[in-house]
Amino acid sequence: MSSNKDKESIQLQTIKANGITHRVATSGNCGDNPLVLLLHGWPESWYSWRHQISALSSNGYYACAPDMRGYGGTDKPLETHEYNVHKVSLDVVQIAKFLGYDRFALIGHDFGAYLAWHVALLFPQSVSVVIALSVPYVGRGKCGVLT
Repeated sequence: MSSNKDKESIQLQTIKANGITHRVATSGNCGDNPLVLLLHGWPESWYSWRHQISALSSNGYYACAPDMRGYGGTDKPLETHEYNVHKVSLDVVQIAKFLGYDRFALIGHDFGAYLAWHVALLFPQSVSVVIALSVPYVGRGKCGVLT
């Protein structure tokens, strides 16, 4: 159970990135501390990370957990092609850029882990580390991951 202090330290805000509005939960000193983006799984929201957000910010990180495209307080585009891995990966990178970061760590759970691996593949210059929970990287297949 999170304490009231934990809840008070988490700020909810909406930001515009990759053409849609995202709700993000943040804690810590933006710009002063390294960014850790926490990517939730299905069918979750930023709230799944509430304990980790507070722990990370208490230990010198700027923690950000967005509601992913189509979830919670983030826009829900109607067209299915708006949910491909390229679009959702770009959401992550542009959220970081909106916050003033070019490089960041990713922690993902379930679908968020799958997404974290793809963000690292598509934007290797932006990702310092991937921590994946529940979905390991499966390595190179017989055809390209992005084909």
